[in-house]
Amino acid sequence: MTYTIKMFLKFGSKENIEDLFYNGTIYMNPVQYFRNIEDNSLRGDNYEGASRVINSLPGTFRIPGVDRDFKYEKVHVKESYETILGNIYCLYCVSSYGFPNPFNFKIDDKISNFGSHCLMIKDNKYFLNSIIDELERNKYKFEHGFVEYYDKNTINKD
Repeated sequence: MTYTIKMFLKFGSKENIEDLFYNGTIYMNPVQYFRNIEDNSLRGDNYEGASRVINSLPGTFRIPGVDRDFKYEKVHVKESYETILGNIYCLYCVSSYGFPNPFNFKIDDKISNFGSHCLMIKDNKYFLNSIIDELERNKYKFEHGFVEYYDKNTINKD
């Protein structure tokens, strides 16, 4: 499905937002930063870089050689590598993804914790293409797209 992107918003400190505006500085934190940061889930996500999340309903299992069924209430498993290489750059995206009706668009109140300033990037194609061109010029592998949120306690995710 194709979505319409109207603009990007970048929230941060006055110093970082001015550096982005005047110098074009793009700072990408390592995946490990987001995995290890403890900030009440504002930026931190210990599921960042998880390769698989498994949630199962209650059931039973049998251990070979033991003549008995064992019951479990629920199994929740997160599979991931200990260290994930890579970096992440986050922007707030005003788009039809998640907001089909622009009148329903609302910035989450938690965003105020990201910093005191916001840069509105209206020429989103130029901005994104500039980043892509630089990454390709330096032969970096990369992906970009919308963040997909889900309930890690109820959804299986590969």
